[in-house]
Order: sequence, then C-alpha cells, then structure tokens
Amino acid sequence: MDTQKTVLELLATGLTQQELADLVPCSQSLIAAFANGTRGKQTSMQIGNSLLRLHGARCEKAKRGGSQRNAKNRSTTPIAVAAENDAVAEVIATGAA
Repeated sequence: MDTQKTVLELLATGLTQQELADLVPCSQSLIAAFANGTRGKQTSMQIGNSLLRLHGARCEKAKRGGSQRNAKNRSTTPIAVAAENDAVAEVIATGAA
C-alpha cells in the first residue's frame, strides 16, 4: 500500500487532516506525516485497514461520479459533512466497503 498516495487521495475528496485522523482514528500529525511522505512505510494493520476502507468508500465513489465535498453542487453545511462522516465511520465499523 502506498500510504502517501492513499492519504493524499483521501484529502483530495475534501476531508481535512483532522477529519481523516478522527475517522481512522489516529493523530492529525500522523496524517500530515503520511501526506508529506515522512512516515508510512510500515503502518499498523489497524491504521492501514482503516485507510484502505475509507479510500474504497470515498475515492471509488468519486471516481464513479460522486461529487466531492467542495464541489459547487453540494452542501458544505456541518450537518451534511457530519452525515457523510457518519456514513464513512459506519463503513469502517462494519468492515464493508
């Protein structure tokens, strides 16, 4: 797994580093280190699996035509963001992608 590429693609979907860290769960500084390429050669299985599940849930949806959070045709209200984050968290909790 290319951790840097995975994290950068997740961040490109509109997540902030802190939001991604909350979903993984890990620290925001670890997400920043992954994005910068200074960490991530050997991630823990738990963090790696969480990143892959999130990537499947968010990035594959975007590739199929799902809109990104910062797209003009989508709401960026806290309620809309929370609803999407809850859906991603559900994917992580159930292990379904």
